[in-house]
Amino acid sequence: MAKTNEPKLVRPKVNKILSATVFFVLVNIILSALLTYDYYLQNGASTCSVDGFFGCGGVATTQYAVFLGIPHALLGIIFYTLLFIGIAGVVLCLPFHRILKPLRPQTILNMGRWASYVAALYAFYLSYAEIALLGTFAPLYLIQQLMIFIILGLQIWANIVIFEGKKETRVCEFC
Repeated sequence: MAKTNEPKLVRPKVNKILSATVFFVLVNIILSALLTYDYYLQNGASTCSVDGFFGCGGVATTQYAVFLGIPHALLGIIFYTLLFIGIAGVVLCLPFHRILKPLRPQTILNMGRWASYVAALYAFYLSYAEIALLGTFAPLYLIQQLMIFIILGLQIWANIVIFEGKKETRVCEFC
């Protein structure tokens, strides 16, 4: 076997991590849609109500369910749809930078990661409000908040792989 001097590229490994991220983002879009349905049409009473302690109605009808008058679940649909488009576009090598110059793959991944940091901090606050202040446990809300941390972890992992690959090979595959 002859050794080649070509650097080992990290894009295949990063694409696997980002594909897993896309899966979890899709799960969160579905959960957000379900919770938005509950908020608007069922007032939090039908989809995830098991009993008084496990229901979503106790959360969906409080001031903690909205931000500036917009339900969190609807904001989640918007955020996760944009995140899905961005990450899927990076995996599929879509040339977003031809539409808007600064939208290079690494920039898209960085924007998604930083937005996920904000979402994770907000999820901490919402989990605290739900459990400590409201004294309830809404499984769908908590599963969605857990997904936020999984998505953030996968994005951090992808960024570490990209950084290490760039340092090792001096090739910027996501620039």
